[in-house]
Amino acid sequence: MKKTSFSIALAAVLAAAASPATAGTAAVPFRARISTAGLDLRTAEGQHGLLARAEKAADRICGPADNVVYRGELLEACRARFFDAARDRIAGATRVES
Repeated sequence: MKKTSFSIALAAVLAAAASPATAGTAAVPFRARISTAGLDLRTAEGQHGLLARAEKAADRICGPADNVVYRGELLEACRARFFDAARDRIAGATRVES
């Protein structure tokens, strides 16, 4: 059976780092799910579609890349997790079996 989504494990540390009031708050691990339903990851169109879904999920969970309130390595690392996971999923779908 073909999987139609994948999960990304993250630690919710951005909110704690962005707000001085919650600076001492411990990170809370959670999972974000990105659907691959309706996408053929073997095509450029499907790959772009997955990366667009990863962008939306990263915006929702981490904050937008152009966040003027909080920028830095933590934001970039959070967003990178989404794109790395999407690229791994694409690589798995396009891997040639030998």
